[in-house]
Amino acid sequence: MTKMKDKLTYQEETMFVLAARYAHNRQTGAALQVVTEILNKWDRISDFTKEQLKREAKEASFNHDDWDLLIKMED
Repeated sequence: MTKMKDKLTYQEETMFVLAARYAHNRQTGAALQVVTEILNKWDRISDFTKEQLKREAKEASFNHDDWDLLIKMED
């Protein structure tokens, strides 16, 4: 039997939002690293934060292919 993983704390979710905001406007590998970690924890993130991350990812200036991985995620 598989144990359901616990939801992330408010602080952990906030760190993902802040990391994403940092990476949105930088033409570096930061976007892919942030997106990869968010997707690794996707099932543990609240629906509210998922929608926030997806909405704000649409405003990114660079690395659109990386952000599209997040934007296209199903809840």
